[in-house]
Amino acid sequence: MADLGMVIVGAGEAGARAAVELRTEGWRGPLTLIGQEKLAPYERPPLSKSALVDEGEPLPTKILDEAKQSEYGIQFISDSSVVKIDRDQHVTELSNGQEIRYERLLLATGAAPRQLNMEGLDTTDLLYLRTFSDSIQLRSRIQSGKHIAVIGAGFIGLEVAASARERGCSVTVLEVGPRILMRGVPADIANLLEARHRKAGVEFKLGIGMQNIQKTRDGHAITLVDGTVIHCDTVVVGIGAIPETSLAAQSGLTVENGIWADETLATSDSDIFAAGDCCSFPHGLFGGKRIRLEAWRNAQDQGTHAAHNMLGASKPYLEIPWFWTDQYDLTLQVTGLPDCGVKTVVRHLSESDKFFFQLSGDDQLVAASAVGLNAKIAKDIRLAEMLIQKQAIPRSECLRKPRGEIKGAIEMSHWNRINDGTSNPPRLDVQQAIWAMEGLGENGKEWSLEQKFEKIAEAGFTGVSYLLPTPENMDTWHRLLDRYKLSFSAIAYPAKPQDMIDIIKHANEFGKVQYINSQVSNAFVIDNEAIHLLDGLLQVSEESKIPHFIETHRGTVTQDLIRTVGYVEALPELRLMIDLSHYVVAGEMLGTNEHVEAHFDKILARSAGMHGRVSSGEQIQVDVGGDGDHPMVEHFTRWWLKGMTHWLKQAQPGDLFPFCSELGPPNYYGITYRDSTGQVHEASDRWQQALLFKRIIEEQWRKAQEEI
Repeated sequence: MADLGMVIVGAGEAGARAAVELRTEGWRGPLTLIGQEKLAPYERPPLSKSALVDEGEPLPTKILDEAKQSEYGIQFISDSSVVKIDRDQHVTELSNGQEIRYERLLLATGAAPRQLNMEGLDTTDLLYLRTFSDSIQLRSRIQSGKHIAVIGAGFIGLEVAASARERGCSVTVLEVGPRILMRGVPADIANLLEARHRKAGVEFKLGIGMQNIQKTRDGHAITLVDGTVIHCDTVVVGIGAIPETSLAAQSGLTVENGIWADETLATSDSDIFAAGDCCSFPHGLFGGKRIRLEAWRNAQDQGTHAAHNMLGASKPYLEIPWFWTDQYDLTLQVTGLPDCGVKTVVRHLSESDKFFFQLSGDDQLVAASAVGLNAKIAKDIRLAEMLIQKQAIPRSECLRKPRGEIKGAIEMSHWNRINDGTSNPPRLDVQQAIWAMEGLGENGKEWSLEQKFEKIAEAGFTGVSYLLPTPENMDTWHRLLDRYKLSFSAIAYPAKPQDMIDIIKHANEFGKVQYINSQVSNAFVIDNEAIHLLDGLLQVSEESKIPHFIETHRGTVTQDLIRTVGYVEALPELRLMIDLSHYVVAGEMLGTNEHVEAHFDKILARSAGMHGRVSSGEQIQVDVGGDGDHPMVEHFTRWWLKGMTHWLKQAQPGDLFPFCSELGPPNYYGITYRDSTGQVHEASDRWQQALLFKRIIEEQWRKAQEEI
């Protein structure tokens, strides 16, 4: 016997993906993939669709052909099965007598078609669809003019019915249940798809059981319990599937509606994993509900995930269920677990295109289903899937609106909103940036840190913003924040997710952080790479209890307005700390360019708070005048008002909207001049400007409240 290796039992989607992933992730030992069929691993979705209707001889769509097997160093044993597992010795015994030792074993044994079982049933020539050879046999039967009876109105049965109609057959679908697609699809969606089938000429017999099926000279005669007899040329049975658990059971592994696995996909033997249609596992995003999924993407994802954990990781499987079916010109897509929903929100896009959102008792989005033209529904289903992954609580009115965007329906969860834990109305928190008080003082002497705190509190500011204090300064900052009853927001400069982990650890050690405002300092990271970076930062933040916002700022990943709009569209959970002074360049953003304003609107719709100053078209901080009468003030206040209004529409009791005044000192942003002696002076009184700025901000807040 060879050295210990990785052994995969089952060469379907899950098994093949796991084999490739093991090599990709660095496994260099023996790797064996065992399949019962003679063919190399192939895709199964085409078996009920293109393989039945396409012109020309159908060929299997291979996942792992001979060339790839060689490339990845995978020993593929076909036309064989594992008949015994010796768990103590870590040995598998094959039907051909071969023995293979394993270090880790993956059971990806799939599921078998549920057999029709009736007393006195003549099973001769009944067709089932699971393998490529099944599909070839069925294809030979669905010829134009033939009558096909399909028993079962699940996905396989309906796909076969649609393909048979496309080939010119007459079709009758028999279903003992009261409607089609009884499992996992809302009734309204099922009714739409049934109507499309009827329009195509399919006849349905719903809610009626069968009494018998007899083989006749020309085909079959199906007798229903009401006495109706249906004569047909071919009978196709699609009444579900049963997980292949016999090997697991005889090996002493726990079986529970499939091969029992924990959240990491490990079975009751920690050296044996399960994946795909055979695997029963608890899903952590649905309260630990134990489920088993028969879906193409789940098999892919679980195979890949199991491979990682076979190599020593111990991560829970948290991918959101998703499946689809194409029938005629329509696509049905479902994400999440509809059975977990107790409330339904419907979005009517057109006569044929409809969305159904399922919410839990706590209004959390747990599933979304849609039927329509693929291009119209695919994007929103993907967005819904992302919201389910984030355990979002969406706003029903946004889900319902035909022209509304799903990503705009997300409520702010703990890590992307600030909440004081009260039932008070949402309120404004006007903060002052400590760094913006650099150099301010009296009689040529800069104010001390405590004097700055005193000035800030006396002026009516409710918080301060600065870098996280060093360990030796934490006590001082604690004392000042407590004495003057001010909130604290932390400025951070992460460049990668690990930086964010360190920042959050520092913030937790300090213990008084209202939120973290990140200027993501990778100015040359753009597009998909930037989206990946931002998503990584947000995932780290989600695990903490500190709200985290990304600032729009020059010299950072958000420095480009149009690209930042793309990031917002790609990441529904992204919340921004808006500083528009970094986007006002060369005077082109003065409200005259509709395209620019539209981009501003998309950014402002993600406002979690604002930082700011008023700048000119050259990004120069301006003196707003004695009463805020500088011409640029009008433009900035319009934008601030929009952002505040967007935020208030989503706000919940106890939420806070931070607006930080940060009028930069001379060495950063302030306007200066030289006197006759060459001495540098500020062109305006920065502290008085900050006080005026605070008043302007508060006035915009009152206007925003009036608009809601």
